[in-house]
Amino acid sequence: MNITQYYSEGDRTSRIYRGRCILQKGYTIVDADEPFYRYVGTNSGRPFPVLVHPEEAKEVENALANLNQEQRLIFRLLGQDGNYRYVYGVFQYNGRVDQGFPLVEVQLMDIMRIHHKFDEYARNIAKYRKFMTLSTQLYFEYLYKTDEIFLYEYIDDRSIVRFHDTLANLQQVVSESKRYSFRQKAELEGFQEALVNMSETMELEIDGEIFGLDCGYIHVRGAILYLSGVRELMVASLSVTGEVKKEDKYYMSSQAFDTATSVYNKRAIKEIAMDLIANSSNKKILLGVMDIDDFKNINDTFGHMVGDEVIAKVAENIKITLGTRGYVGRFGGDEFMVVLDKIQDDTDFSMIFKTVRKNVAYECRDLLHGMEVTLSIGVATFPDHASGYEGLFRIADKCLYIAKAKGKDRVIFYKPEVHSYYDMQQASVQIHMPMSYSQSCNEVTKLMKMGPQTAESLAADVEHFLEAFRIDRMVICEGDDCRVQFTATCDKYHPEPFPEVTAVPFMLKEEMRALYDENGILARNGLTRFQDTDSEVYNELTALGVTGFIAAQVKLEGHPELLVMFYFGGRTRKWGSNETGLINIAAWNVAERYLRLVDEKKKNNRKEDTQ
Repeated sequence: MNITQYYSEGDRTSRIYRGRCILQKGYTIVDADEPFYRYVGTNSGRPFPVLVHPEEAKEVENALANLNQEQRLIFRLLGQDGNYRYVYGVFQYNGRVDQGFPLVEVQLMDIMRIHHKFDEYARNIAKYRKFMTLSTQLYFEYLYKTDEIFLYEYIDDRSIVRFHDTLANLQQVVSESKRYSFRQKAELEGFQEALVNMSETMELEIDGEIFGLDCGYIHVRGAILYLSGVRELMVASLSVTGEVKKEDKYYMSSQAFDTATSVYNKRAIKEIAMDLIANSSNKKILLGVMDIDDFKNINDTFGHMVGDEVIAKVAENIKITLGTRGYVGRFGGDEFMVVLDKIQDDTDFSMIFKTVRKNVAYECRDLLHGMEVTLSIGVATFPDHASGYEGLFRIADKCLYIAKAKGKDRVIFYKPEVHSYYDMQQASVQIHMPMSYSQSCNEVTKLMKMGPQTAESLAADVEHFLEAFRIDRMVICEGDDCRVQFTATCDKYHPEPFPEVTAVPFMLKEEMRALYDENGILARNGLTRFQDTDSEVYNELTALGVTGFIAAQVKLEGHPELLVMFYFGGRTRKWGSNETGLINIAAWNVAERYLRLVDEKKKNNRKEDTQ
């Protein structure tokens, strides 16, 4: 089609129209950039195909129906002024699904302006290349998609690449080579941290030798470059200072401390670990990665100021407990790293960690109005588990992940004979992770939405709940003798059959009642305490195959008191305070549904008796 009639001299100098939008189910616009909204104006509330000229609408609809491959079209699009303009459009799925519908991304450009803008861009490119040729600086790019680094300079208006490699390969070469000093390796660590964490800006100094440049130090000043709203590049200018630095240790400087906690910052604790390893002469060094369990819940419940206070208390307790036996640094957020060079035994470390956990829990009890603060940590040992810092940290970090998966509030020491089936070098460890707090709430909500129906359906609902919470069995007991009236069992985590249970009267002994909290809850992760204080309870529970439980006392008006008991066997786990509260809610809901079934049965029996 001849489109001369659509062209005007104003297109030569006007800003090029280029925009993007996201289409949801029904092809209505769920998101777009400012140029798109500026162009379509109030028409943005209409389905996208309606904005297309009727003569091309069918082609656009066909393209939207065939997005198994990217579609490219030229069509007329309605603007805010009521006129149609020819645009070049690219249609593709953007990788996200909303309500079962794959969202569609549309990139648009007004073809009437492309020619003039191309000429303008070409002139600008030539101009900037000339500027860069006149500059004595080097230039740097890091591509996030490919992990590639480029260092180049401009000579005669052309870019000359001085260095090209992936960041991962550069790290490996520098960390494994004896050619590079500890300081150079630490500088690359800081450089990598600035790139991978996607800091919006970057300014630092680094030895040019790391990039094969014989120029001394270079000053790096960079910033993120966004393309279509996505972080694509870190670009930087490099100024050669020519300075050759002595082997100063950053962690001995006044800048080495985290201002919020007064422990070492991330760069400093990493340098300490690297320095100790480099000069260890194979002396044993323990590296632990620790964080606060469910810290987001603390922030969401009590606010970030309280969260910051909890972080400060954790840091203070670690520092005081370690004393001169090791070092602690804040790795970011609620995560810490500890490095110990004067502790040679896992048992000693366990005692240190236990002391920290208990002190933190005690000091934060009033601050969080009873919510318990717990910590998890993963530990690896040099030279037993890795020959360098990177490998050691990776293994400790994965052990922290395993600690979370096993119930939190614990320390996991890496043991090859136990953890060898995990690939500790991979980015993630495939292990069952516990539900998040929101997922746990959803499971309780599902249970509460179910109707009473029949005893069979109640058992099926409870079994699903038990599987979600990794619990083996639930029993409902009634009366002073705690006779079992209802049972639901999940066979997924404890394949061996449990002994049949008819009553648990020992759970309501006078000594036991004193252990229930003000909400009528008694939770135990293990039975050791009973072994020491009440051998009868210990023997009864052991005979039932129980290794941990939560018991809830439920008293509904007009009914006798019930005891709802959730338990597991053959393994250990930790009950978090949030999890205990949710299971208590579930206990009351299940008890209420059970009693409705009992009342319904009694009602039916009375009807039969009167007939």
